[in-house]
Amino acid sequence: MSLAPQQAAQELLRRRRARASLVEYSQAIDIPGIPMLDGPELENPIEVEPTAYKPVEQRVAIHHLLMMQTIQRCIEKPRGRTMVFAPPGSAK
Repeated sequence: MSLAPQQAAQELLRRRRARASLVEYSQAIDIPGIPMLDGPELENPIEVEPTAYKPVEQRVAIHHLLMMQTIQRCIEKPRGRTMVFAPPGSAK
């Protein structure tokens, strides 16, 4: 697979931004949404073929953005520590 020089430059910039922080990384990757199921699910989950996912409408939820920024500060601070408290089912 060969890329045009402009496409290669754009990909290089995208990858460099993704290395800068967790927030930038989350913007650079594809986040799977809900599964796209065409038929009835099989009873044995081991025999199920890889599932395709619908794209996510929004890139990052506000609470995820806040958590990533907090974690990034913790990573960058020497001996940094942080605690995230969220109720069950809050998509931590």
